[in-house]
Amino acid sequence: MQRRDFLKTSVVSAAVTRGLANSEVPAHNWGNYDFGSGPKAFDRLNQGPFPQYPPNAVIPTDDVVMTTTPSEDVVPNFGKGLITYITADSGTDEIKSEAILPAIEDLVRFPLGQQLYIRPTWREVQPRPGRLELPEYLKIVFDLARKHNKRVGLRIQMSAPDYTREPALPDFVLNKVPNVDLVLTNQAEARSAKRFLENPHSRYQPRYDDAFFQSSFAELVGLLAAEFNGNPLIEFVDTFMYGGYVLGTAAARPIPLRVDKQPAFGVGKYTTAWDLARLHRAVHSATAGVGRLDALPGFGPNDARFLLWILAHVVDAGKIDRFLPASVPVLHKAGWITKARHDAGLVYLRGGTYVVAVMTWRPSGVGTSSDILAGRVAAVARARFLELRRAEGSTAGSSALSA
Repeated sequence: MQRRDFLKTSVVSAAVTRGLANSEVPAHNWGNYDFGSGPKAFDRLNQGPFPQYPPNAVIPTDDVVMTTTPSEDVVPNFGKGLITYITADSGTDEIKSEAILPAIEDLVRFPLGQQLYIRPTWREVQPRPGRLELPEYLKIVFDLARKHNKRVGLRIQMSAPDYTREPALPDFVLNKVPNVDLVLTNQAEARSAKRFLENPHSRYQPRYDDAFFQSSFAELVGLLAAEFNGNPLIEFVDTFMYGGYVLGTAAARPIPLRVDKQPAFGVGKYTTAWDLARLHRAVHSATAGVGRLDALPGFGPNDARFLLWILAHVVDAGKIDRFLPASVPVLHKAGWITKARHDAGLVYLRGGTYVVAVMTWRPSGVGTSSDILAGRVAAVARARFLELRRAEGSTAGSSALSA
């Protein structure tokens, strides 16, 4: 088998890079660690890690017992407790009361709810360009949160299939940005697609690559940051994403950066195993200050090391690591839904590192067989690289191998 042909397989993309990896990934105390640029976080709960097992125990011979302290009152805790949804997918239509504003106050006062949650649309918070104009009910939510000593989590919706009375996007965006019509290509998805296709305001998506959309969206994010960054009433803000891809994927089947109708494969953009492999390799390379990620403004080696630390502490055995020796560190993150199951990560050997990315799909559903495949791919890759090292000598273990 030729090395280049092996590395071009569709389910694994691998690269061996310089460096030694110990068989053990020790826990690290991130207190006072320099994470590089970024706003200073105040009022933040220190989440550790605080390893209590040898040889990494913060306090030798310590034992940990978690219990609660009895209290007659509701005791707020960061990141814990019940969240009271004031509005969600359907906005204020979810409040089943003729007097909406008093009903909102009743929800805020609910004693077991320690945080509040709102999910307005872009149209509601910015009907015109240049400034935010929060609707009255959102202003009341923030006023009541301050009055009752509660914090607010929020998400801004750009697509809201359960809003039937108006679009989620403001008119100044809709009037200038082309749309992509959604079409049903798989009858098995008809039930979940129904809420989108039957709502005239959500049976399309905007062209996210349109220059005016990009500038308007950047303005929205900037306005939200100016309004809410450092605001003591904010508990969290949901993240946003539309697809994920790396340019240059699949030359024979390029990613459609411009689309007028929804493609047959079901989404406007897609991610391949090669994309995931390159992303993991880029994170690994960025820890040494090289590669594509290191060139991103505000992203440096400290950020990359922190991402690897997170991957190293993922507890999800039986996938890529299934057939590898227990002494081999595997830094990976799996993801799955009913019909798709994927795993991708970095495998650290003494003398080199390789990347494994396995993506599976089956219309009848996926399960353990996907994990077994991922494990077999990782094991075959490890055997192949060890064979190359034996055949080529120690030089091959410190040279870059790429597809």
